[in-house]
Amino acid sequence: MMNKIKKLTKIFLKDYYQNLNIINKKNNKINKKSIYAWLLIILIFSLIYVSTKIISFLIDAGQPILFLKIYLPIASIMIISQAIILICNINYYSKDLRDILSLPVKPIEILIAKFNTILTIIYFFEAIILIVPLMMYGLLVQKTIIYFISSIIIFFILPIFFVLIISIIILFLMRLSKIIKNKNIFQLIVTGSLTFIILFFILNNVQTENFEIDEINKNLILINPIIKILINNNLLKVIIGLIKIIFINIIGFIIYIFLGNKIYLKNILLIINNIENKKIDKKHKYKKNNAIVKYIKNDIKKIVKNPTYFIQNIFQYICYATILIILINIFLPIYFEEIKKGNIIEEIGIENFKLQITLIAISIIQILFTFSNLSITAISREGKNAIIMKYIPISLYKQIKIKAFPQIAINIIIVLIILLSAYLKITEIPILYYIIIFITSIIINIINSYLMLLIDLKKPNLNWTNEESITKNNGNKLYQYIFTIIILVIFSYLVKVFKDINFMFSVIIINVLLYIILILLKLYIRKNTEKLFKKIY
Repeated sequence: MMNKIKKLTKIFLKDYYQNLNIINKKNNKINKKSIYAWLLIILIFSLIYVSTKIISFLIDAGQPILFLKIYLPIASIMIISQAIILICNINYYSKDLRDILSLPVKPIEILIAKFNTILTIIYFFEAIILIVPLMMYGLLVQKTIIYFISSIIIFFILPIFFVLIISIIILFLMRLSKIIKNKNIFQLIVTGSLTFIILFFILNNVQTENFEIDEINKNLILINPIIKILINNNLLKVIIGLIKIIFINIIGFIIYIFLGNKIYLKNILLIINNIENKKIDKKHKYKKNNAIVKYIKNDIKKIVKNPTYFIQNIFQYICYATILIILINIFLPIYFEEIKKGNIIEEIGIENFKLQITLIAISIIQILFTFSNLSITAISREGKNAIIMKYIPISLYKQIKIKAFPQIAINIIIVLIILLSAYLKITEIPILYYIIIFITSIIINIINSYLMLLIDLKKPNLNWTNEESITKNNGNKLYQYIFTIIILVIFSYLVKVFKDINFMFSVIIINVLLYIILILLKLYIRKNTEKLFKKIY
């Protein structure tokens, strides 16, 4: 049995990573030209820089432990959101299920192999977001060797609990496919509802008055025990704490296997036999309107009505935005309370402090922008039909602006909601600062959207056969991360440049420079429109 599970796990992982272009299909070796290799390098250096800045700031404020109390739940919520999507896709909607069932393997072996596959992918994701910050915390706070060993063990046991809980919930939710037989709609409903229900359950103390971080983290069950393990220098207590967590995971795995043995096969057969795979084609009926409005409506309908586009380009983005909004409600008041307790403002000066807080807020919003793929896939989504753009009675320059519109529009809505949420939580901050953050973020948003659209025009992926590959194998995504890193580095530099300059004057200069960049970008697009469309044929 163990041998079959091992082989199945290798097959599932190989298939998954080949589709991501990480493994070269010709020689089964790591593809060094893959975008993910470059992304990994960029993310590691970015996390080192950001973690160092935040931890150093908290050390100066006398609250270094606040980093663990804030970052661990953030990382856990990100792991949970990824696990929901992965479990639905790999356990129930992978293309290999029908073929695997015809092989001499038991359903329980498939279930365990799928669980191993999901956990391995989660480990890769967790390694990116968790290892570097935890190591930097240990180095900067000068923790003992016990901390570093505990961190490595926690890295392996943390996601197991979350994957098990979500897997058990989804085992039962899949029975609803009897009612909703369209697989795309059903998958969207399951992933969407489960994401928001779990987030609501985890963060149900957000609206209570005088809440504490420890009280909020209790809803994540393992976070407070893990923090106690990491800050404890007593080896015996650390070992006892780790054994307790491991024991919880073992109990959860036994329950999962017991339930899965009874339900999993029935779920798979139900999905294969009952969920319709046919796409419903409906003719678009537009009211009389001008060509530009029709174009915009048609573009938005393509995104919203196609479940694959919607999940990849909008749903995941909304999930991350929701997580950010909830975290703002939780941690922003705590952050300001900690600032008041320390002497940071006196040390760096009130004007520079205002600029730092403003640019940090804008940087967080820009980081959020990187999770949306609307502009970076705007042309590629058209596939071979992109050639039609050259024959539509709308100028190519206007079409570029229209293609950038969905990304710009959804970003504006998200930013407004984020800032409104922050304003309602911290009313003592003058509304002027929220207006400044909004204006600067929107200028960067427009620049970001146009740049990503230009990159997609320069290197479009038009010969795809699978809609998922438009985003999944999109090498252009690397440029989105590079642009975000450039923004963060520039803002970090500007904080030093404007150290002794008035806050309002600094903000005006920054916005003027950004607006000049936006004008130059538009002039470039207008002048080179025909050249930009050369790759579309």
